[in-house]
Amino acid sequence: METDGVVVRQVDGSRIPTLGKAAVEVQVGRTTHMVKAIFTEMKYPGILGMDFLLPTGGTLDFQSKEWRLNGERIKCTGRAGGSFKNYSDSIRP
Repeated sequence: METDGVVVRQVDGSRIPTLGKAAVEVQVGRTTHMVKAIFTEMKYPGILGMDFLLPTGGTLDFQSKEWRLNGERIKCTGRAGGSFKNYSDSIRP
């Protein structure tokens, strides 16, 4: 794992301490793809983004809350594995 020159910033611009980066094989459902991953201390197990979605042809269907990947439908879940809460329902104008 490479440890030099790895910088990750949060939305507010503050730095997130990193442990390093490496090429790793990630499997989601039946699809496996090599990803350049950055390792850091996080509250969540990990984040897959455009670096995974684009080369694998994956799409997110927000209406059905599914991740579609190579013909497979993978249900999206919340942090604790339960269904997502629609936060906009709790916002009152």
